[in-house]
Amino acid sequence: MVSTSLLSHVENTMVIDDTTIDRFIAEQVILKTGFAGNVVSMNSATEALAYLSRNAAHPKSLPQVIFLDINMPQFDGFEFLKNFDLLAPSIKENCRLAMLSSSMDPYDLERARKNKYVRHYVCKPLNKAKLDYIKHNYAFHVTGENQLPRENIS
Repeated sequence: MVSTSLLSHVENTMVIDDTTIDRFIAEQVILKTGFAGNVVSMNSATEALAYLSRNAAHPKSLPQVIFLDINMPQFDGFEFLKNFDLLAPSIKENCRLAMLSSSMDPYDLERARKNKYVRHYVCKPLNKAKLDYIKHNYAFHVTGENQLPRENIS
């Protein structure tokens, strides 16, 4: 059962993006704004799933927030979400996902909106205003329900 608490402090985040510069920007913004104290960067969805599986028994090592790119080779963000659904309950209960993408394709937005794990859709590049919006507008209020707002951040 998922708790109904609000994430007031994010200790660990994960950025999953195959583009080095996008990962670097996201990492720097997350750390410099104080959104989180630690960033784990992954350049592929398969690498991220392996990391999460290895840390399933260690909830304090899991990222509370995962920023997930959509367009990645071999295994895109939506394939990650299908596989995320198969992970241990401890992972799904501790990790909240935000799509971080340059895609404004209505189909991608709708797929993200319908996914029960996606809490927010953020257009690249990540910046302080977008992180503040996520943290302060209940985008990561944990209820087991999809909290993706109808409006998107650009």
